[in-house]
Amino acid sequence: MSLQQLFHVLFVRQRTIVLVVFCAAFAAVALVTFTRQDEYDASATLFVGENRPVTTGATAVQLDEVLAQTYAELLDTGAVARDVARELPFAATADDLAGHFTFEVLTGTNLIEITATDEEPQRATALANGYASSFVSRQATSAGEDSRETLERLADRIAELARDVSTLEAAGGQPGALAQAEVELAALRSSYETTQENVALEASTLSVSTKAVVPTAPARPRPRLMLAVGLILSALAAAGAGLLRNVFDKRMRDEAELTELLGLQVLARIPVRPETGSSQRFDESVQFLSANLALQHPEARVIAISSPVPSDGKTTVVVGLGRALARTGGGVVAVDCDLRRPRLATTLGRDGDRGVTNVLVGSSEPVGLVQQTGAPGLEVLPSGPLPPNPAVLLGTAAFGRMIERLRDSFDHVLVDTPPVTIGAETSDAASRVDGVVLVVDIARSNRDALLATRDQLARAGAHMLGVVLNRSGDGRSGSSYYGYYGDDASPGADGRSAVQAAG
Repeated sequence: MSLQQLFHVLFVRQRTIVLVVFCAAFAAVALVTFTRQDEYDASATLFVGENRPVTTGATAVQLDEVLAQTYAELLDTGAVARDVARELPFAATADDLAGHFTFEVLTGTNLIEITATDEEPQRATALANGYASSFVSRQATSAGEDSRETLERLADRIAELARDVSTLEAAGGQPGALAQAEVELAALRSSYETTQENVALEASTLSVSTKAVVPTAPARPRPRLMLAVGLILSALAAAGAGLLRNVFDKRMRDEAELTELLGLQVLARIPVRPETGSSQRFDESVQFLSANLALQHPEARVIAISSPVPSDGKTTVVVGLGRALARTGGGVVAVDCDLRRPRLATTLGRDGDRGVTNVLVGSSEPVGLVQQTGAPGLEVLPSGPLPPNPAVLLGTAAFGRMIERLRDSFDHVLVDTPPVTIGAETSDAASRVDGVVLVVDIARSNRDALLATRDQLARAGAHMLGVVLNRSGDGRSGSSYYGYYGDDASPGADGRSAVQAAG
């Protein structure tokens, strides 16, 4: 989809749903932003890895960073939270602390940042400082206990070896065993001294680097940021809703979209004609259609009038165009080739018992079955009896011969065909005429039907003259006017149709 097509879909076809979703989404963001309780962040930092007695240099730094990451993961455990909750200056449980803390090792350092979040700034500060000091004390206590146990085990082993050395010296024998015992005893005493040094320095391995201070401004919400992000997300949601709706929306929204889809120019816009009163606008529009055809397609004398689907008003256009052409002084015949549900003869107030089907089966000549109408210069060839196989009849060579004989006898031949998507016979008829005019009611048109119509006529090799927009303009009553199955104008009490009575 090109940028222009995307713009058309979002701001023309689906502008209503896009606007509704955008406003609803942004209103929700604004509501959350301005009703959300203020939250305050307070942060304390822990320092890890000071004064190592054995390891120095870069290796010590790396070990400290690993240790800091380990401590950060340990901070986020339930056991630590329970210990911290017991030591806070106010009543709290581990569950109460859940969701109030974040722990992060600052990049490139051996610092751990403990951030507490609360709706009260003083409470957030107390939580951060309480968590930091409690964790340091907990680790120091745990490390001290482990170190004391290690020293006790070393002391017991040193005492045992000292007794063994004394025994060997008193015995005066086994010099090799005595030497080995003395070496082992010296190693244990050195290890004991090193462990004592580590115990002395253990307290400085983890300490509080900086305490949290009471925040002066809330960390959340941030109205400007939230509204900016909400604006972007609302626009994306609206665009997504518009595109999704467009996938399932088969309606045509406007004339530009229809003409782009069909690749045809608009020859005329036929307004909705009131059931009573003047029909001047209708007469002027079909006269305009007649003039456009004469100027743009003067070679087209045999013209098929069709529509994508039933009830688009093609029969009404046939009658109106026929009367308009007849006013120019030429002879015009309207041929009802809709052998499924013919309406042309009835619309013109004439008997349709004999007509096209009689000609196609070879029992009559077309000119002999043509009937005069109430409009000077306009005649009609009815459909005749409804055949069981209309698609077969219009596809025979007899149809082509009928069209040529009518061409020889009249200046203009208007062929009323079935809707294109109803039967294959429309394609056969369209391929045997000079051109096809497609009548579309844009208010009820369907994208799939229009695409099927365009493709079917293209496969038939039909010469498309243009499109007529029926029921165009304001004032549509939406009732029983100018349709296909039961919507066309019917004869009045005087035996003339509404179309005839109009002029």
